[in-house]
Amino acid sequence: MYKRIVVPVDLTREFDNVLDVAGTLARRMAAAVRLVTVASPNLDHDVDERDLAALARRVLAPQVETAMIESNDVAGALLDAVADDELLCIETRAHGPFASFVLGSVANDVLFRATLPLLLVGPAVKPAPLDGVLQVCIDGPDAAAALVPVAGAWGRDLDLHVRVVNVWAPHDGDVHTADQLVADAVRRLHEQFDLDADGEVLHSPVPALAIVDDERGHDAAVVCVAVRPRSSFHRRVLGSVADGVAHAATAPVLAVPCRLAAR
Repeated sequence: MYKRIVVPVDLTREFDNVLDVAGTLARRMAAAVRLVTVASPNLDHDVDERDLAALARRVLAPQVETAMIESNDVAGALLDAVADDELLCIETRAHGPFASFVLGSVANDVLFRATLPLLLVGPAVKPAPLDGVLQVCIDGPDAAAALVPVAGAWGRDLDLHVRVVNVWAPHDGDVHTADQLVADAVRRLHEQFDLDADGEVLHSPVPALAIVDDERGHDAAVVCVAVRPRSSFHRRVLGSVADGVAHAATAPVLAVPCRLAAR
């Protein structure tokens, strides 16, 4: 599926979950892992390079590489470092909306500027073999168009059972529309990828909580969600369903830009 799993690291912190997830994915996909750190230009990075090399020795993967990138635009540098046949696997921390606004969030910036799928590893993610269920969260035709091809490839190549969900609340209109959206996605996954898939409409006024409850109840290996473009203010203050799910889910979140559907 991917030639390389690219993992940004902050050398001032301890990393566990994201390295475990990246190593597991790399072993399943026979891919390399590349640890990347972004540092300010025109500084001495000898110590950082030694620390990065030491961190690489902790990753259990077929091949582990390291890269030091000099830039003052951390999110932009990370996105530029990932090719079409690579997957960015990034840790996201449990900031609330206000904390994200004050402190900034590299993961948040990367999420809304990305043009390729990326994997978010939140603080609640548990080490797991990444097998079993791939939960696909579809909340509209644009999300379905972007998610089905990506989820189909992941389900097929990692031998995952695909579970399609849609979170419906009374103010969303006719529940039959949600039922049809789920049924259409399940049909496409079966016809186009020959996948074992099922679906369900979840009834809740809070999509992120409903998705996380369902993810935990079905012991999902990966949660797949769509990401739509938003203004800088909205993404920092209000966040997104992807943000909310990633901060609470016990499975990593595969975030897929809706703009992929237009390609």
